[in-house]
Amino acid sequence: MCSIYILLLNSCYLDDFQMIGAVFAKAIVLGLIIGTVVGVLVLFVKKINS
Repeated sequence: MCSIYILLLNSCYLDDFQMIGAVFAKAIVLGLIIGTVVGVLVLFVKKINS
């Protein structure tokens, strides 16, 4: 899954690790944000219902 540009630079593996790292970091950040929003909404709904 290397682009032609990366193949020309012969840094396919390094780029793959950087890409995996970037995607993993974004996934963790998005997960934290979504988890926080959902948690706040759940607490808000519980407060309204009680």
